Amino acid sequence: MIPKLIHQTWKTKEIPYNIYNPVWISSWILHHPEWKYRLWTDEDLQNLTEEYFPEHLEFFIKAPGVVKSDYGRYLLLHLYGGLYADLDYECYKPIEPLLNGQNIIFSYTNQFETTINNALLACDSSDSAKKFYKNALHTCFNNWTSTIRVETATGPDMLTKLWLQHNKPGKVYGSKILCPINWTCPDHLAIAQGSITKENLSILKKKYIDEGAYAATYWTHNW
Repeated sequence: MIPKLIHQTWKTKEIPYNIYNPVWISSWILHHPEWKYRLWTDEDLQNLTEEYFPEHLEFFIKAPGVVKSDYGRYLLLHLYGGLYADLDYECYKPIEPLLNGQNIIFSYTNQFETTINNALLACDSSDSAKKFYKNALHTCFNNWTSTIRVETATGPDMLTKLWLQHNKPGKVYGSKILCPINWTCPDHLAIAQGSITKENLSILKKKYIDEGAYAATYWTHNW
């Protein structure tokens, strides 16, 4: 069973709400009132790294924000299980029906189903899930240099490669279910640039919900 824990991360406790709409963040609590929610800061993640993976501590301290964010989500899932969501992810309805009977949950980033989305992840505390995310942590540590794309070193491309190496564990949902606003979506650029109106975004949300989406990321590209 996937623990009823919701993890999100930011540099400090001071979330920039001009970037991350409080509605998006509170949507996870709204639709999962029995779950425990925690916002983890970089300081929290550094302390966990020092306690559980001291050999990674220098790497974590020196890593840029986006790498800290990637590493941090894998660390939390390895240690505690539960559900991780980026701050720009909005939950549209309770996600529990997708989790029942599963030990690891992923989704694809687009309809071509070539890349695993690392902005929304969930797992239980089984040995297999812990092993997968422990390997993700070591891979981040071994991969990261400033000359390698973050997506390849610690992000979705890395996670996809690791997933394939582990013989495709868990359940992978299509992008329409958990990532309807994907990189190939024509609405993506307007949302990422903040040029879409609230009214039009509401229309899009209704469209995605009607098509079966449980949640969506708005790709603010901030870490």
